[in-house]
Order: sequence, then C-alpha cells, then structure tokens
Amino acid sequence: MITLDFEAYVRYSIEVVLTKKAFSLVELMIVVAIIGILAAIAVPSFQKYIQKSRMAEAPQALRDITQHEIIYYDTEVINAVDFSIRLSSYLVSGNRTPLLADIDNSRKEALWTSTSPFNEIDFSGPEFVFGSYGVTGSGSTPERSIDITALFDLADDDCSASPAYNVRTADDGCSLFISRIETDGMNHHITPIIQDLKD
Repeated sequence: MITLDFEAYVRYSIEVVLTKKAFSLVELMIVVAIIGILAAIAVPSFQKYIQKSRMAEAPQALRDITQHEIIYYDTEVINAVDFSIRLSSYLVSGNRTPLLADIDNSRKEALWTSTSPFNEIDFSGPEFVFGSYGVTGSGSTPERSIDITALFDLADDDCSASPAYNVRTADDGCSLFISRIETDGMNHHITPIIQDLKD
C-alpha cells in the first residue's frame, strides 16, 4: 500500500518554487527593446500601405471621367438637327466633389449627380471616396485641353489650393493625380496619369 507523506510533498513543492529560475529584469528589458525596434520599423510601413490603399481609387476614377469627357465631346460635335459638324468642347468646372475642405483620411460622399461637370457628362463614380475630384481647363473657348485631377489629403492638414490647369505639384501632405485630354478637333490625346506625392 502506497502512503502519501503530506509534509514531504509540501516541502518538495516549496523547493521547486524557490529554485525555479525566472526571467531577470535585464532579459525582460531586452525583449521590450526588441519589440520597440520592430514596432518603429513596422508602423511607418503600415501607414504608407494604408495611404496607398486609400489612393488606389484614383487611377480608375480618372480613366472613367476621361472616357465620359470624350463621349460627351464626340456626342456634342455632331449637330442633332442637321448632322453637321460643329465646334465641340470638353466640359470644365471650378467645382470639386467632395469639396477640398471636406477630405481627410476617411471616406466622404461624392455628389457626382449634382456637381458640374460630372452630372453633365453623365458620370457617376463610387458613392464614397477618399479623394477630391475636379476638371480644369485652360480658359479657352471652346475647351480643347483639360486636366482631370484627384487630390488626397494624407496628413489631415488641409490641401488649401484646388489644382489649376497645368499645375503638376501638390501642397505638402497632399497627393495629386492628374491626367490630361487634348484634341486637335479629330482625335483625342490622353496623357498618362501622373502622381505628385508630398508626404
């Protein structure tokens, strides 16, 4: 028959607890320092990844607006009454959607159907966007060359100026995507989308 010596068991348990090696303060500080270094490397990379993912909407939206401007131009160039060729124009406006003052690092509602020129060219993009979209021209009549722009406020410190025609740079903390359409009256020439990133 096996008997249990309770006193011996308690003595053994206390010895195990007292002799068990734990982490020293130095070891814990080294682990905390390694975690801090890894976080310092990872956080900026993660922030850049978030910024890029927010700006990913711009190229497709600019291509779609470009196509709608071209369709509008080609439709308006033919007189519906006598089918004669008339002087046509791209549509421009000082309006942007969403407004520059409203954009930050969250999605905002884009009022395409109530903002010129998007409503006139029958363009309806994503309902909620991170950037502010606009179409600017050289001021000539008719407009034969336009810039389609998307502006993003990456630093949440307000992009103060709406991009003007032929302006290729953004304010600090902002990112500007821009594409140009030009016509010689017969053909449309599209400049590839360029980006100016100021972070």
